[in-house]
Amino acid sequence: MIRLVRADVDVMNAALDGDGALARALGHAVVPSWATFRQALEPLRDVLAADPSRADWGTRLFVTEEPRELVGWGGFKGPPEDGVAELGYEIAPSRQGRGLATAAVHALLAEAFAHGRVTEVIAHTLAERNASNRVLEKAGFVFDADEWQDGVAVWRYSLPRDSRAGVVQQGIAAFNRRDFDAALALAPDDVTWEPLLSRAESPLLRGRDEIRAAWESQVEALDVRVEPRELIPAGEDHVIVSLRMVGHGRGSDMPVSTAATMMWTFGDDGRWARVRLFDGVEEALAAVGH
Repeated sequence: MIRLVRADVDVMNAALDGDGALARALGHAVVPSWATFRQALEPLRDVLAADPSRADWGTRLFVTEEPRELVGWGGFKGPPEDGVAELGYEIAPSRQGRGLATAAVHALLAEAFAHGRVTEVIAHTLAERNASNRVLEKAGFVFDADEWQDGVAVWRYSLPRDSRAGVVQQGIAAFNRRDFDAALALAPDDVTWEPLLSRAESPLLRGRDEIRAAWESQVEALDVRVEPRELIPAGEDHVIVSLRMVGHGRGSDMPVSTAATMMWTFGDDGRWARVRLFDGVEEALAAVGH
């Protein structure tokens, strides 16, 4: 749903020249008010001009695929410090309420956790209940601390790599980039998996080899990716994931878009030991007595 575009000096210069110049640089439409705090663009451009490598942990533009348009921005607030990376995000007012902020946060998490040195991702919101901290909670973040930034009270949210939600995020991201070995390395040898098909037609898969073979077969037939919509903790050992499988058939333009609810169950060692499919979140919650 969201593609991250790394902003280099040329892109930032185009952004400073206005939406028309930026649209020409990107090759697609730019939604008005994609950045409401435009005063930040120039100092960010100056940082990149002084050190282009800062783009690695810098600004990202949020671009949707259908239609292809720039809908917001955010990214990382510098390289990780002591393993901690901080992210931020903003969506144009006219595109809010469509799940795009959630999709952007998931994409940023996938990029951050792809770096082994990142042990935790944090974010800050105003110290009040609002849509921004709800977005973080849906991605698996939890409230961590009250803080002050420039005289303003803020809430710090945290998602550790080794948390249940962190492992789920890493597993989904690894599947989406087709790194099945990385996804299965987060599970024990005797892991079990219920495929994202009719349960009447799909027996439980047992062990890494069966699961890997099923995934390989699936992506041979369908070019799909998992788009998580919400991660819901259910006790200490379960994370329920509301998601969509989206993409298209191989060799055809036939679209694929399937809603699913999965429950990831964890062992005492912190690795995911089982994934089960349910008809909805309520059914999954009922299965664990919630």
